[in-house]
Amino acid sequence: MIRRGTPPPPSPPETLRVVPPPLPSYGTPSSPSLPSWPLSGGPLRLGFNLPAPSLRTDSRPTNLMLLLLLTCLLHSWQCARGQSSYTIDTVSLKILPSSTVQSGTPVTLRCQVRVSHDNIPHLTHTFQLRRDDVPIHSSTTTEDSLVYELNPARAADSGSYECRVKVKDKSRNSDSQKLNVT
Repeated sequence: MIRRGTPPPPSPPETLRVVPPPLPSYGTPSSPSLPSWPLSGGPLRLGFNLPAPSLRTDSRPTNLMLLLLLTCLLHSWQCARGQSSYTIDTVSLKILPSSTVQSGTPVTLRCQVRVSHDNIPHLTHTFQLRRDDVPIHSSTTTEDSLVYELNPARAADSGSYECRVKVKDKSRNSDSQKLNVT
């Protein structure tokens, strides 16, 4: 019997049935019954704590998502610091017209570098020519090659030549080439 002026007795709270996706097989508890979530609030009770009111049973990101996130962060960090990725692929040295010439013949030493990079504008190369491990010429340029003339070549120019190229903090040497001036 309800009397005037008194509130009606509270009715039991309605419940919402939540059907979670299948649980992964790495040690999460399983329950034969479906969990329920009271609409009036309160914790979800399954025998272990879940953040309320999440419907996901496994909020850990996949390894692929983590890899993608880390790659994006690394790229952003490098761009913010002004760093770009680059590789000195090859350094070659050519002796023209040939490696054996008569004294008085003009000889050209041509050092060529190939650098792979991700859009670095005005990349500078420091070329160093060496004869018998002694530097004979050095030049810094944005060009990918250096031409050095021995005109005329003399017997004293005979020796083993090598070209070293430095780009920022990396360097690479060419194979050694012998010049014989007779």
